[in-house]
Amino acid sequence: MGVNYGLLMSKEEGKPIVHAWRAANQATVKYWYATDDAAAAAVMYPGREFHVPPLGLVSYFCEGDCLCARLPTGRILRYWQPRLRQEYWADGKPKNRLSLSGLTVKGKAVFRRSLYHTILVENQVQAIGADLLATALENADSNGLPVVLHVHDSVAGEADEDKAESTLPLLEHCMTDMPAWTKGLPINVDADASARFG
Repeated sequence: MGVNYGLLMSKEEGKPIVHAWRAANQATVKYWYATDDAAAAAVMYPGREFHVPPLGLVSYFCEGDCLCARLPTGRILRYWQPRLRQEYWADGKPKNRLSLSGLTVKGKAVFRRSLYHTILVENQVQAIGADLLATALENADSNGLPVVLHVHDSVAGEADEDKAESTLPLLEHCMTDMPAWTKGLPINVDADASARFG
């Protein structure tokens, strides 16, 4: 990850940073492993659905040769041909968790990719973010706000210059008026009026 931010360091230099972050974010780390356990259990026991604790808002089950993640909206993420296998540390000792992988298609290439717990959680977060954005766009449409573009978690609409400032509260409402399944999510918005986006 450091390389992505232009930080060059050895593994020895990076380890204390990783350990400090995990110590300060124990709930996230627990959720990673709970996700890993639920996904692995779904592959081991087809036909059963396993909810991720502590809230159980996301669950995993297998359907045919497909691992499915059910999101809080009910929408499904699919991972094709899930497989579990034993992996080993550099010293030859077996890891205490089975490794989950699935098929990935990139262009014309099909290859097997690890479904490490951090990837599964990242997929959940990005998909839930997309569901929140979709709800905000539907809210804007039903309130007559002309959305002209959206980028990641940003929405831009057009308004006459003299009405731009007075339209902001309605845009904020559309972005934060979410369904019951979002209860407890820290949803906030920073709306601004300007002559151009960005």
